[in-house]
Amino acid sequence: APADVPDPRLPPPPYPPQALHQGIDGEVVLLVDVGADGKPTHVQVEHSQPAGVFDAAAVEAARRWTFEPKRTNGKAVASRVQVPVRFEAQAGPAH
Repeated sequence: APADVPDPRLPPPPYPPQALHQGIDGEVVLLVDVGADGKPTHVQVEHSQPAGVFDAAAVEAARRWTFEPKRTNGKAVASRVQVPVRFEAQAGPAH
């Protein structure tokens, strides 16, 4: 897998019930600081649409993900990655 990519087997974020009920789709773009061990050290929302609807679900899920750490000269190093998380009411959330 490419560096800084979350493991695709990890569960996607839960769909906020109110947004699902209303059929609202959206996307959250996260900035994730990834430690050399592949674990997120800091997660923040870069932007989202619609603002605030899916932010908490996306951030909470990302804190549990494990990434393939970036490597420099063969050694795992800390890095920052941008991760889009798409929510689609018909299909359910996906990352």
